[in-house]
Amino acid sequence: FKDSTFDKWGMYGWDDLQDVRTIELFRPLFIDRYGYWDKEKRYPHKSIHESVGYWRKANQIHGWFVDNVQDGEDDCGMYEVTEDQLIELRDVCIDVLEHSVMMNGKVKTGETFERNRWVPIYEDGKVIINAEYAEERLPHSSGFFFGSDEYNEWYIHDLEETVKIINEVLKTTDFERQMICYCSSW
Repeated sequence: FKDSTFDKWGMYGWDDLQDVRTIELFRPLFIDRYGYWDKEKRYPHKSIHESVGYWRKANQIHGWFVDNVQDGEDDCGMYEVTEDQLIELRDVCIDVLEHSVMMNGKVKTGETFERNRWVPIYEDGKVIINAEYAEERLPHSSGFFFGSDEYNEWYIHDLEETVKIINEVLKTTDFERQMICYCSSW
């Protein structure tokens, strides 16, 4: 299939599939999927693609993928992620979680524009008091639309969610027959 490609969503380009035999070859890979809203599983659609994780403004996780999977290329492309890479990211998250000491503090929740300048908005929350370790092992990535650059409860939440996502992916993925990809959009 030298002309076949994966598009952004992980599907084979159907224009490139030349005959019924090729389609039949891929038929076993298509399984019923359901929208998150279809709790009763009444409206299936066939797909070989499944979303297995989602991060919103978890820039430390995105930065890890850019550095460790995408060879430093932050281009919103789709990149294959190996089982070993997933284990490595999970283990880094667990390591940072185990070493992070939390205490009550002020958490930046946004900004407001006052007197011709941006002023941060803070609320009571939890902050990491020994953020140097987190900053060294899993630093924030900066950029437009990249979220907070503080080491606080939201940073910790992103790491906890990442561990959950990866554990589920490792448990449910046959890496001999299935491929995991990371794709960012900003």
